[in-house]
Amino acid sequence: MKRALLIVRLAWFLGGVFILMGLAEFVVRIRDFDGIWPIAFWVVTLCGGGTMILVGTFVVRDRPWQSFALVAGGGVIASVASAWTLLLPLLAVTLVVLTLKRTHEALAEPVSRTRRRDRGRRRPNTARRNSPRAAP
Repeated sequence: MKRALLIVRLAWFLGGVFILMGLAEFVVRIRDFDGIWPIAFWVVTLCGGGTMILVGTFVVRDRPWQSFALVAGGGVIASVASAWTLLLPLLAVTLVVLTLKRTHEALAEPVSRTRRRDRGRRRPNTARRNSPRAAP
């Protein structure tokens, strides 16, 4: 339970910080206007990475591998632009490792009895037998 709480708090923190840094860089780059490419780089990497972290942690939580892929991708993308801070990339790596552990735990849970019992069985196709167009 403590790991889940740590993942949630770390995801909120990193996602929020990356998005705020992206917006701050956007304002600075618009003021100087060095061209569209520097603006696109900072906004896409920081805001996009932060958004991917938040979506991977909170939206697709039911699908473990998609959640891990979004968190890992967002962490890597945002870390490229924030590498100068040294702390944020380390926190992003920590979040990716914790999310990977959560993914393995979610996949290691035993399958429920009903799913295990019904696995491999084919259900009879009663719709074809009971349809009015079926030949006698």
